[in-house]
Amino acid sequence: MRILSLIVLLLALSLSTPLAAQQSEQRIIGGDTITVKYTPIDQSTSASNGESGFSRWVNKFVTRDINDVGYGANYSIIGGPAYSSATSLRLKLIGDMAYRTRSMSLDVEPSRLELSAEASITGYYRVAVDGYNFLGTGRHRLFYHIETASQPTKFWGLSYSESNSDTYGSYTSKRHFTWLRYSYAFARHTYVGVYGDYRYLSAAKCDDHTSHIVGNGSRSISTAGFGINLAYDSRNSLTDPRQGLYLGVEYIFRPHQLSNLSHDLWQLTTQFNFYVSLWHGATLAYDLYGEFRPDNTPWLLRSQLGDECRMRGYYEGRYNGNNMISTQLELRQHIWDRLGCAVWGGCGTTFSTWSDLSFKEILPTYGVGLRWQVRSNSNIRLDFGLGRKCYGFVIGINEAF
Repeated sequence: MRILSLIVLLLALSLSTPLAAQQSEQRIIGGDTITVKYTPIDQSTSASNGESGFSRWVNKFVTRDINDVGYGANYSIIGGPAYSSATSLRLKLIGDMAYRTRSMSLDVEPSRLELSAEASITGYYRVAVDGYNFLGTGRHRLFYHIETASQPTKFWGLSYSESNSDTYGSYTSKRHFTWLRYSYAFARHTYVGVYGDYRYLSAAKCDDHTSHIVGNGSRSISTAGFGINLAYDSRNSLTDPRQGLYLGVEYIFRPHQLSNLSHDLWQLTTQFNFYVSLWHGATLAYDLYGEFRPDNTPWLLRSQLGDECRMRGYYEGRYNGNNMISTQLELRQHIWDRLGCAVWGGCGTTFSTWSDLSFKEILPTYGVGLRWQVRSNSNIRLDFGLGRKCYGFVIGINEAF
C-alpha cells in the first residue's frame, strides 16, 4: 500500500507540471521499479542567486541579457519627462537594442542601436538614431549618428560678457545632420580610422537682438567634412566602463567646395578618459574634452557649452565660442540590486581665441543622479545637473561618458 500511495502521489505531481519541462528517472524501491517524473529547478531564477523577486521578474519578462543568449538581440524602451532651461518641460522616449550577429565573436561586446524622440511644450522636437557595430573579432568598429531637430532658442551673444548678461534675443535653430566613423585596431587597444559627415544648420525667426549681434553672418550653413582619427581604448565597456583608459584625437577638414561657405574650415577634437574601480561597487570616472576651431568659424558652427553628457545643467548654446574645454570627475556607486547612483563635479569654458582664455570665465558644473540597470553594461540615467544660475534634469540611456 505504501508503494501504491507513492505511485499515486508521484503521478499527481507529474500531471501538475508542464510535460516539456519534465525529466524522468527509474528507481528500484522494495524490489519494484518506479519511474519518477520531476521538473528541475531553474537555478538562474531561484532565490538563491541573491536577486529580488522584482529583478527576477524583470530578467524574465522585460530585459533578457544578450550576454546570456549569445547571438540575437534584445531591446528596452524607456520614457518620461525631463526638464532643462533650453527646452523647458519635455517628454522623451528612448528605444535601446543590443545585438550580436553570427559573424561576431562571443568575446566581443554586443553592438548597439538607440532610437530617441523627444518634444516639449515650447515647440522643440528632436529625433535621433545612434549606434555602433562591432565586426568579427571587434577589430573593426563602425559608429553612426543621424539627427533632425527644431528648437526655439534664446541667444545672448558671441562673447562671454554678452552671454553672462541678462539681455537676450531669440531664434529657431534647425539642425539636420549625420556622421559616420570607422576605426580599425592595428595594435592592441589602438585604433586608426576615418570620419565623414554632412550638416545643415539654420537660424529662422531671428529677432532684432539676434539680428543685430550676428549682423551679416550666414543664417544657414550646408557643409560636408571628412577626417582622420587615432585612439587608444582599453575600456572594458563602451556604455558602462568601470576600468580602462581612452585617449583620442580627431581632425576634420571642411573644404569650401563641399559647403556654401567661401573658405575652408577645420576642427580638432581631443578626449581623455580614465576609469578606476575603488571599493566594492564603486567606479571613479574622469573626462577631459576639447574642441578647437579657427577664428573665422561661422557662429552656427561654434562650440556650444552644455549638453546631456558634459556641463550638464547649462542652457546649451548660451556660452559659445570657436574653442571649448571641459573636465569632470564622477563617482558611480552601486547601491542595491539594479539601483545605483552618481555624483559629479567639474568645470568648463568657451573662448574665441587663445588670448581670450581666462580663468575668471571658467564655469562650474556639479550634480547627482540615479542609475537603474536594464541589462549588463546598460543603465537608465536620471541626472540633475547644476551650473551658475541654471539647472537641468536629464533622462538618458547609458553613462554620460
